[in-house]
Amino acid sequence: MRKNLKGDETVGWLGEIYAKMLYNGTIVDDMNEHDVETPTDMRISVKARKGYGTGWQNTSAIPKIEGDGCPTHLMFIHLNYDYSIDRIWLYPWEEMFNNDRFKVHRVRGNDRSFKFKVSERQDEAYVIYRKE
Repeated sequence: MRKNLKGDETVGWLGEIYAKMLYNGTIVDDMNEHDVETPTDMRISVKARKGYGTGWQNTSAIPKIEGDGCPTHLMFIHLNYDYSIDRIWLYPWEEMFNNDRFKVHRVRGNDRSFKFKVSERQDEAYVIYRKE
């Protein structure tokens, strides 16, 4: 599959490539709610952030959190300033949904989408990779 990057999508694109490589998966087109499909039937939504500025733990918008076509997992990849991987978290989607970890994202008073926030201390069990 071929993708053209728009604007500054390097971080997001790298996140999808890393997820694809980690699970020998396939990057799917943007019509899906997830980014990567694996041979073990995981449907992974990948969110990536670079650096250590305020808000690096927050995902970009997540349009849909329940119903048909939702991902089975959420992968959050934190990149260092040089684009190397600092850490990767892998969350079971249903567990995060049931624990109310997805929060409504409001824009100009309207519910537009959802966001997820990584908690470094609370989410230690979900870390699947840590740079040594």
